[in-house]
Amino acid sequence: MTEEELSHYGVLRRSGRYPWGSGDNAYQNNQNFLGYVKDLQDKGLSESEIAKGLGITTTELRAEKSIAKNEVKKQNQIDALRYKEKGMSNTAISEKMGIPESSVRAMLKPAAVEKANSLEVTSSYLKELVDEQGYTDVGTG
Repeated sequence: MTEEELSHYGVLRRSGRYPWGSGDNAYQNNQNFLGYVKDLQDKGLSESEIAKGLGITTTELRAEKSIAKNEVKKQNQIDALRYKEKGMSNTAISEKMGIPESSVRAMLKPAAVEKANSLEVTSSYLKELVDEQGYTDVGTG
């Protein structure tokens, strides 16, 4: 290599000063997004102003918020199930996660787990349809 050349020897799937996977959890960006939007709303900005600032439509903003909420909820449920499998009580789980014990009980109910799984299956199926056909029509009748 001569003094005239410049090369990059970066590591695949990592960049910056923090190692890959060093964040608190995989879904922290969803929590950050929801917090960011809430902070803007608390400062008096409307949904349309927030969407405009992000360069998206209000429909896209609402969709992003919905997706982020579902991902955070799903991750919380996974965490609660993992803690329960480790033998933690519902009270200990609620203290660890910083949520009410009633929320922990609701997350651990089999119906809640089944509902989360059915949402994932439905969204995957609709995505496959869109990938195959380019669009899909969802509605009543």
